[in-house]
Amino acid sequence: MIHGDELISASKAGLKDVDFIKGNLVIPSTGEVLAQDVTPNEAFSKLESWHQTKMQMKHGKCET
Repeated sequence: MIHGDELISASKAGLKDVDFIKGNLVIPSTGEVLAQDVTPNEAFSKLESWHQTKMQMKHGKCET
């Protein structure tokens, strides 16, 4: 059984092979642009940061 951390690591490992691709990272439901002209690996990192920030806000631990 794969755990969350293992899944994240495996997902990141596969992104190294497609670093020639660039694009924008957008949240479809809101249209919020999280990053522009980024590789899949950069987008993944940005998405992790975005998620962490959202979780902190949800739990009242957001630092400004």
